[in-house]
Amino acid sequence: LGTVASIPASLLGDDELAGVTLELERARRLLDAAELGCLAELDRRGVTEVAFGQKVVAWLAHEAKLPRAVAGARVRTARKIAPAGGLEPVGEALRDGSIGFDHARVLADAANARNVDGLAGVIGELCDAAGVTTFERWSAEVRGLADLLDADGGHDPAGDLPDPRLSVHRVGDVTTVQQN
Repeated sequence: LGTVASIPASLLGDDELAGVTLELERARRLLDAAELGCLAELDRRGVTEVAFGQKVVAWLAHEAKLPRAVAGARVRTARKIAPAGGLEPVGEALRDGSIGFDHARVLADAANARNVDGLAGVIGELCDAAGVTTFERWSAEVRGLADLLDADGGHDPAGDLPDPRLSVHRVGDVTTVQQN
């Protein structure tokens, strides 16, 4: 990878450029699979808490200089696709290159305690479907299926609450408060 990174892309012919780009994506998927496996094991063992005094998300964000949200997404995904997480076939699909990290993240985010068993039963088909449609369409279908498999449905009760934002306007001695 270091050698490939040192070659200016402008020196590659069109076919080489396209081929290298796809090979790099395949390599990224393998690296993501390996990283998620390591993150899940670090989390399971509590290594970073004992050795560094930080939970794995905080440790990864700090040491890898990542936004905390990115580190959190990686660790949450790693937990769910780990052997005890309920979505083990997702890790296999990532390792064999049929899906990428973003696919794994969508599946992990869609899974919850109420639908994970149902999703686990169709993970193979969902991973296969990732290769025959756009990512956006696929992720919408996964979320829709996850909502259908959820005993509580996809309803988010917080969405029923009014937006609590207020605005304050002052003109002279008069102050008005409005709910937006």
